[in-house]
Amino acid sequence: MWALICIILFAKTFLGTFDFGDIEAGVAPTSPIFFGIALTLYIGIIPFLLLTAGEAWRRLLRYPEILLLILLAFISASWSVDPALTLRRAFALVGTTTFALWMAIRFDGERIIRLVSVALVIGVVSSFLYAAINPSRAIHHGDLHDGAWRGVFFHKNLLGQAMALWTCIAIQAVGSIRRHAWLEWLGVAGGFALILLSTSKAGLGTAVIILLVSALLRIPRITREVRLAIVLVAGLAVVAFVFASPDAALGGIGGETTLTGRTAIWSAALETGFERPWTGFGYRAFWLGLDGPSAHTINQIGYMIPHGHSGFLDVFLELGVIGFGLVCLLILRAAWVIGKPIIAGRVDPWSRSRLALLIALLTISFVSSPLLGQNDVFWLLFLVALFSYDVGGSDANPT
Repeated sequence: MWALICIILFAKTFLGTFDFGDIEAGVAPTSPIFFGIALTLYIGIIPFLLLTAGEAWRRLLRYPEILLLILLAFISASWSVDPALTLRRAFALVGTTTFALWMAIRFDGERIIRLVSVALVIGVVSSFLYAAINPSRAIHHGDLHDGAWRGVFFHKNLLGQAMALWTCIAIQAVGSIRRHAWLEWLGVAGGFALILLSTSKAGLGTAVIILLVSALLRIPRITREVRLAIVLVAGLAVVAFVFASPDAALGGIGGETTLTGRTAIWSAALETGFERPWTGFGYRAFWLGLDGPSAHTINQIGYMIPHGHSGFLDVFLELGVIGFGLVCLLILRAAWVIGKPIIAGRVDPWSRSRLALLIALLTISFVSSPLLGQNDVFWLLFLVALFSYDVGGSDANPT
């Protein structure tokens, strides 16, 4: 139950049912209730992790990049423009990481897919019900996204991205788990419908790439070389999506929906970033509106933005070249760990789901900032995919 709550909570589900005022930032607001629930979840898993400390450390130490990134996030408070904020977010990052460890140890791949499937059904049913009960809140009206659905989410892009992630994981097990199969199909069909209703191009692009790759991998009797080609094409598809759909990155924030408009953000942010190229401005302490280092970028482009619309750029701005290098190294290792068994012929639902999680993280990282995201569903499930992969090549979850 706690894992399900976490998956739903970290996708910012149900925040759309609260009135936070301006909703055009495209990101969920900070809520004491949200962080209170997250803190309760983190504290609740401590006894279990203490009982399985050896296994947890073994899995965590397989990825020293994660440990170094967490350490760097804490150290960055010493030069952060907002040390208190950086420390709070760093502690939340530790909580997210430990929760991912708990999930990877506690659940096998099939149960993780089931949890995501249940989250999908809850998100789909609640969004449609909320649209029927309170359409003025569930559907954008009188703004740049007039007519686009956001359901029980805070913004249409959050709805589209969450539905893309959950749907693409849930569909991997459709047909292999017979119990409550109708619920799975209901969730998948509703998820696709909400992706379209949200008009989120990032969500749609992510879903299309993952579903095409998954369908190709399920073709029987394909050779190892073909599977390798499919994995490589998946990577190229992510890159192609970024440059073919620049409006997915900037649509909805009031800016230019062209590659020129997007590069204007990047170039202005990099001007400030190169003032501290090695260390950055502190974990989660760059995009603070006109009160932080982001003021130069905002003044240059002429409108407010919540982040750099590139997770990789934000890592550089916050943690400098050191943090950027560690994240790139972790992504490359993840591609090897996740891609190797698939190339070798292991294309079971959880193996395909791990690949889907990696693709989703990379795709969304070019339009949002899930990399190193505290209390973020993309980063959480990505870590689960890494930690659940055993050294011996199997999911060895003891409970």
